[in-house]
Amino acid sequence: MTTRQDKIRGHRHWLEHHVHGVVIEGQSILATVSAERIYRVQLDMGATGLRSFCTCLAPEGPCEHAVAAYLAVMAAVGGRPNDFVIGMGSGLEGLPDDAEIPSVLVPAADGRTRPEPVGGGPKADGHTRSDPVGGGQEAEKAVDKPTRPRAKSREVPDVALGALPEPVAATAKQVVRRLQRVRRRAHPHAWAMEMWSVRDKALHDLERQPGDTALSQLAIHLCVIHAYTENIAWTHDELSGNAYLLSEGERFLRRAVNEFLQWFPGQRERWQEPLDAPEVWTDFVRSRCLQPHLLCADTVMVAQTVWDDLFLGHEALRKREIEHLMALRRFCPEDRVGPLNFMIAHLLVGDGKPEDALREVEGRPVTEAALLVNPMYAMLRGQRWEALLKWLLWAEDAVRNPWEREACVAPLWRVAADADEGIREAYEHRLRSDLVRNARAYRRYLLERERFEEWADLVVWKLADELYPSLERGEADVGRRAPMTIIPVYHHMIQRLVDQRHRDAYREAVRIMVRLQKLYQKVKRPDRWEAWLTRFVHRHHRLRALHEEMRYKGVLE
Repeated sequence: MTTRQDKIRGHRHWLEHHVHGVVIEGQSILATVSAERIYRVQLDMGATGLRSFCTCLAPEGPCEHAVAAYLAVMAAVGGRPNDFVIGMGSGLEGLPDDAEIPSVLVPAADGRTRPEPVGGGPKADGHTRSDPVGGGQEAEKAVDKPTRPRAKSREVPDVALGALPEPVAATAKQVVRRLQRVRRRAHPHAWAMEMWSVRDKALHDLERQPGDTALSQLAIHLCVIHAYTENIAWTHDELSGNAYLLSEGERFLRRAVNEFLQWFPGQRERWQEPLDAPEVWTDFVRSRCLQPHLLCADTVMVAQTVWDDLFLGHEALRKREIEHLMALRRFCPEDRVGPLNFMIAHLLVGDGKPEDALREVEGRPVTEAALLVNPMYAMLRGQRWEALLKWLLWAEDAVRNPWEREACVAPLWRVAADADEGIREAYEHRLRSDLVRNARAYRRYLLERERFEEWADLVVWKLADELYPSLERGEADVGRRAPMTIIPVYHHMIQRLVDQRHRDAYREAVRIMVRLQKLYQKVKRPDRWEAWLTRFVHRHHRLRALHEEMRYKGVLE
């Protein structure tokens, strides 16, 4: 029986396109697998099951190279390789009975793990794998020249995209071939740019085709994103994480993901139409974005976005995908389990189980706060306020980076606070309970709700601890919306700057005075400006450098 480790290794060989020259000759399949060395594999189909022979001489069970060849053939005829790898069936369910495929990669019916090889040669003794006619170079020659007559050979593609509907499949295959050609012919330093050129050309060619090409564009975007993640993984493994290639690959991957996230929502009307063969598309999205060794925050965000719109209403497919990803988790590298959990959590939220979704992601550090956005927006759209509040409270502690917390978690707090009274009270209480950490977020929150007096009190309190008092971007706009509110803030900032007793601070204080003078004129109270200026000059009559700056700017006669 095939071991779990052989399945994982064979799956990786197949994903990384190590299977070449696959041909079907009658009831036999011949293939070459490029692993540590070049291995020849022969698969023979019979009434008792599938027999496998490989030149690697592995001691027990169908080896990783036989698994890789089997997966390539399975994918070519429309099977489900991932289901076989994670133990959810043979991967051949749902195919027509007359399809020319191997039955299942299992031992023979008589219990022997190695039946007699085709064309003679030594028998399997139960402890070693037999070659087709021996070992080493003789085996390779025998595979090249089998004893029985050759049947008509058919080339089997390494990556099977034929399950997609036409003409999407033709477009996707063409893009994949071009991307593979770039990896074979171009220098690794040019891969990222060359692949982007392939993407641009493919999308440009679609623009000239008549009819609806949205699904073909989707396939192109996902194939290109998958190619970039493959390059990054290859750079880590084969080039010891070359810094330049990694930065280039990650930059272009992020660029491809951003372009996709900008394009996909604009097609929302198109996604609302019934989708032909949705189960085929779920498998395609999983193969492009959710491969265990290629998982990252970017690919998970892409898959979450596609599931939100493309498969809306397909509840059975969602349940099937949840089961599949949960089974896939045990094959996932430790550093990739976090993104996979967030994908499972997103599907659970769509299935109406936000509490179960939270349990999936609890207990692990949040490496990318962006992974939180789609699940919580799904709860927001579904108006699951209690569950959303639990997620928000958990995210406040789980996301340690303050900049990520401000960019990803705080906007969700503010949107939810406008929609639900309970969340608003909880958010304001949390902000006020730790103003040292949350002052920036609370100031923005108050400004968005035009609570200018509370904002001014908070700013004055916060500026007392700052050596160089200043306003955040956008806060100076309060002078246009509520000038009387910001005037006390400017008074406080001027005094704080003058107390520092050096010319640079005086210069900044005078710039604020110019704005303050305009505000007094705007509210038609020049008398208050004159009274304040008189008191200010009298209080600081000994600061000649300050007076010079005030005269230079025309504040003082």
